[in-house]
Amino acid sequence: MKIGFIGLGHMAGSILHALSQNGEYEFYVNDHHEDRLLALKEKLGDRFSISSYKDILASCPFVFLGVKPKDMSELLFGIKGLPSQVIVSMAAGYSIEEMLDILGERKVIRIMPNTPVAVRSGVTFATYLNVCPIEKQQFIKMMSETGSIYEIDEEKMDTVSVLTGSTPAYLDYFLDALIEFGKSKGFTEEESKEYVLKMARGTIDLNISSSKSPLELGKEVCSPGGSTIEGVNLLEEKGFRNMVKDAAEASYQKTKKMK
Repeated sequence: MKIGFIGLGHMAGSILHALSQNGEYEFYVNDHHEDRLLALKEKLGDRFSISSYKDILASCPFVFLGVKPKDMSELLFGIKGLPSQVIVSMAAGYSIEEMLDILGERKVIRIMPNTPVAVRSGVTFATYLNVCPIEKQQFIKMMSETGSIYEIDEEKMDTVSVLTGSTPAYLDYFLDALIEFGKSKGFTEEESKEYVLKMARGTIDLNISSSKSPLELGKEVCSPGGSTIEGVNLLEEKGFRNMVKDAAEASYQKTKKMK
């Protein structure tokens, strides 16, 4: 299958990287970063073509628009009038209705992926418009190469863009702080990183396999008068959980304003 990418930002590049692991896919790409294109061409060879907007839209059943939200309108005006099959948008805060106001009636899939798609462990949410059942199944099969995919109503897209799209960065910052703590106590960066990341992976696996809530599992680690509850109490005093919710709300409000 031929897959198109117009714009190859970080998220689009992550999706392409995951899909490239399947030898069935060929990629037609347009991006203003020539060095990025040449590196992909060297890696993928005949499976990768640097193409014009017109050729991408004419050749590919699915075309990902991988530009920043602020550049979306300019891109849409640039492809207006060109025939296409299914256009896939991943621009935060940019609705399907806004796309159709520029493009006219089209087959559109709006998605919200997150960065772990690069290692095929991502979570992607999708809303479909004017897409037939066969196209929908083709898309789900394709995106399953990147991790899990869920269908949701578009009105929830801004929320999941924060819940699973922004929050990997929050977790990265949290993990980095723990790694820095380990280094401050004499471990090398490599040692501290390995220990912290394996702890995080195990904790996530435990949460996935358990019927208990994360808070319930956390409380089970906290023996009265022990060292863990001492740290948790400090987090609670500092308003840690409220701080996380406030951060998510700030990201959500920004998403609503992005264009």
